[in-house]
Amino acid sequence: MRELTVDETVAAAFASASWIMEAIVQELELEGRSYSWLWPDDRDERGAEKLRRQARNVRQERVARLRHTEGTDRRAAVIYLAQPGLDEYYEELELALSGSDGWTATGVTALLSVVGSRELQYWDVTWVCQVVNLVLEIDIAERQSLRESVTRLIEAMAHVPLPADDRRRLHRRITLALPGDPTTLPLSALVRADAWASSVRDHLGDAPAPHLVKLVEHLCEVHTPRPTQTWRARCLTLLEPAGAREFVRFALAAFIREVSDDGNRRMVSEANTDVARGTIWAATLARVDDLAATLTWLAVHLGGDRARFTQDLVVAGAAINALGEGDDPQPLWRLQTSIKHRALRKQVDTALATAAGHAGITPAQLLERGVPAHGLATDGTRSWRLLLPSVRRPHRRPRAAVRAAQGARLADALAARLPRRAGSRGQEGTGGGRLAGPLPLRDRRGGRPRGDPGRHRSGPLRPA
Repeated sequence: MRELTVDETVAAAFASASWIMEAIVQELELEGRSYSWLWPDDRDERGAEKLRRQARNVRQERVARLRHTEGTDRRAAVIYLAQPGLDEYYEELELALSGSDGWTATGVTALLSVVGSRELQYWDVTWVCQVVNLVLEIDIAERQSLRESVTRLIEAMAHVPLPADDRRRLHRRITLALPGDPTTLPLSALVRADAWASSVRDHLGDAPAPHLVKLVEHLCEVHTPRPTQTWRARCLTLLEPAGAREFVRFALAAFIREVSDDGNRRMVSEANTDVARGTIWAATLARVDDLAATLTWLAVHLGGDRARFTQDLVVAGAAINALGEGDDPQPLWRLQTSIKHRALRKQVDTALATAAGHAGITPAQLLERGVPAHGLATDGTRSWRLLLPSVRRPHRRPRAAVRAAQGARLADALAARLPRRAGSRGQEGTGGGRLAGPLPLRDRRGGRPRGDPGRHRSGPLRPA
């Protein structure tokens, strides 16, 4: 007998399990007629309750029929319930999957093709894990034909908000179902659900070097804000081969280079948060270029203070803690004022304590180092260094003739302003105003004339 193709399997399942849709339509019709606002008065409430009871009976009969269905009909019911538009009936899908058996590679591929058109939600994780268990039942030689279908399933679940433990459990099941060779990246590593992961996967190529595959697998094992010392030691070993540090440098720069224009999407999907966190710490251990600037950018833009980016506390927290391992605590001081999220502010305090421990001082002393000194010493004083010219020009007094001429001109100017007195000595009959001799120069320091201090101490100025 010829084996059915994937499309033929889907068509046959829809035809065999069409009774499910008939029961669903009947249930919805009864529920619609039971709405109270359709009834004219309260006297017909008993009729509405009767219709709701009939709708519940229809659903119970459908569930009971699913329990007793076996073999091909059970598998057909699973494929039918997995199609888009029946999201509310995920409990029936879980029930149908729990008792199904006899799956082939073609049947699982048909099921996954139907699931690929469905928008998955967080409540679908239970039956998705059941689908992965079906892959484990397939012969290991035939599982590789399911790799593409399972990859699409992982990508569809990448943006579903799942608890971290549930997602890791799902990824472990997928890795167990589809083990890869040393030259193949795990399906759960760098899922093509965001621009960053797609860029890094494209950089690695279809057949990356085995030591890069081991490095990526190791990056996926960071599940806490700060990795253990064992993880760090292993990471330093994996960074030694050629090309490893260049790969980490490329992956870190891709966070900024591959920024999505869609503000409603996460920069890093939830499926890639662990490998993103591992990339940040590997770049910190490798001391790549522009490390502090990139980590600060991630902390600020993913910390929830920028409207363009969706908040990602996991990646932002990893960046903040990694800054505590750097040589310059200046970015952490700036983050104390720019980060508003309470949990991230605690991460900043932890990072500052770590940086202070590396410097052998207390966090308070480290904080004091961040205060601008403005030229002041540790005791609050400031000193200036005066730069004087090495060669000084000597100060020369003017010559005697110059001093006498200046004194004469000054005496003439003063005599012209003084009142004339008749019969003055040296000016008989003329009343001339010319003074005899030069006027003594005044001292620049105190304003007292030079020479005999008693002669010019008081009294009017008299001609000589």
